[in-house]
Formats: sequence, structure tokens, C-alpha cells
Amino acid sequence: MRKVILVLLAVVWVLACVPGAAAQGDPPVYYGLERYENDFYAFYYPANATLEIISETELRVLGPEVTIRPVDYDFQITGSAYQMTFTLYDNPDFLLPPQWAEQAILADWQTIQDLGGPNTLPVSGDGVLDEDALYVFRMGDTMVAQAEFFGGDRGILRFYIATYDKILVVQFDEELVPNNPLALMQQDVYTLIMSTLEVTFMG
Repeated sequence: MRKVILVLLAVVWVLACVPGAAAQGDPPVYYGLERYENDFYAFYYPANATLEIISETELRVLGPEVTIRPVDYDFQITGSAYQMTFTLYDNPDFLLPPQWAEQAILADWQTIQDLGGPNTLPVSGDGVLDEDALYVFRMGDTMVAQAEFFGGDRGILRFYIATYDKILVVQFDEELVPNNPLALMQQDVYTLIMSTLEVTFMG
């Protein structure tokens, strides 16, 4: 059953990446893809995915429902083949992405401390952010911050991008093949979406 799921998803993925004909000067048309757009950002995503609008500032892209069995385990898990979250936050002080990201991560850490929960963030017991967990690169002419931290049986990736007086945070999980046989396919989908992401950048 797992092989059938993988083959079907692979076929869908191949079809989704075939560029269609477009008039000269027009943006490319992709078969099997849908486009989402708002005032701050836009991206393409697989047509068989579900776009879940959570609020005016948050949405999720959910892959088709699948059932998988982790390697070496005698149980199955049913859920979305992949999940990607886009959230807009206010940035009235026009902080650069690394500054905003550091403040947000430290605020999350403080909330965990107040609740007495386990700390999986890249922050020491003294409340100091691990500098190696925060990367900075450029998307076009704009700075982007990327944070990586531990999420139990997976890694969690967050991208922080400035757009006017907002910060767009894009988050998805980075799973391991032994835990999820679809991990490599997930990475392909995330790469597709991130590579088509268009943001109205802060000037």
C-alpha cells in the first residue's frame, strides 16, 4: 500500500512540474499548480493540496491525506502528506528579519519558561539565542532570516521575510525518511513553493 501511495504522489509531482505554453512576456503557466495571492505575498502550490485559511493573517497548505508506516515500527499514521504555514505579523518598528526573528524566538522561549514546558528552541537556560541557529541570506534585494530548531522527531524550519510593516513567517517541518517515507517528496514540495514565493518587499 505504501508503494502505491508513493508512486501516485510521484506521478502527481511530475505532472505538477511540467511547464505549459505561455505567450511571450506572460508569466509561465504550470499544469497541476494553483496560485495563491494577497496584498503581501503570492506562491504556487500543488493543485491537489488544500489551502486552509485559518485567519486574516495565517494560512496553511496541506497535502493530500495519506497513511504511512514509519520504518521499523508496527503502526500507521494518517494525516496530510505535508504541511506548510504562512503567518503575517505586525512589524511597526520596521525591524530587519534577523532582529525580529531573535525577539520572536526569545518571546516564545519566555512563554515556555513561564509554563514550565520543555525547551526545544535554540535558546540557553540563561535566555541567550544560539547564533548558529539563525542564518541570514538575501532573496533578491531583501534580507531573509532562517531559523532551525528541534521539534521532537523532526526539525522545524522558519523563514522570516520583511514586507512593508509586516513580517511573513513561513514554517514547515523537516522530517527524516525512517520516520516518514514521504520526507524526500515533502522537501520537493517545499522547494517548489519557496521557489515560486513572491513577496512585496519593504523598500
